[in-house]
Amino acid sequence: MKTYLRILQYARPWALFLPQYLLYTVLTIIFSIANFTLIIPMLSVLFDKADKVKVQAPDHVASFRPTLTWITNTFQYFFAQVLESRGKLGALAFVCVVVVASVLLSNVFRYLSLRLLATVRARVIRNLRRDLYHRIIGLQLGFFSGERKGDLMSRFTSDVQEVETSVVNTMTAVIKEPLTIVAYFLVLFHMSVPLTLFTLILLPISGGIIATI
Repeated sequence: MKTYLRILQYARPWALFLPQYLLYTVLTIIFSIANFTLIIPMLSVLFDKADKVKVQAPDHVASFRPTLTWITNTFQYFFAQVLESRGKLGALAFVCVVVVASVLLSNVFRYLSLRLLATVRARVIRNLRRDLYHRIIGLQLGFFSGERKGDLMSRFTSDVQEVETSVVNTMTAVIKEPLTIVAYFLVLFHMSVPLTLFTLILLPISGGIIATI
């Protein structure tokens, strides 16, 4: 961990990329979750055999609140309005348009986060190679007589390439993955607490059985 933090010092200043990366990551997670939750009303329209689909929607749009309940109630309100005025086909078209827009926005923010990571990676490698170059130039000539030239070239190429890959993978694992896990579990507990707890209990048991086999 200390080595990684030392390498990450080459990406300074962090204020130029860390807030943007957190914003893009959070927006990607939000729209990724929306891609799955919006499928529920679409399936209810497709597989309901009655003339009218029962939708539990509020009578009005509440004031904005940064909560999952506000988002769900707002979508259900507009979904119920479209379903009442345009029927099943209109409601299905409305859900499809919202899903397509959500998928598009999710991919756009994912692309922006990856592009920002590419900039950080290039900055880290540039600074690392610069310091490595000045370090090699400052060594005495006796050092080069006792070292293999191919080993020195490998330090500049393959070893730096490994650092470049590890920086991106570690930033994704440290920042993006925990936020994604927490967000998905919040949504799952909001939808059904018993089913989520049952899944959490069942997954380690089934995983242990599969690993043993």
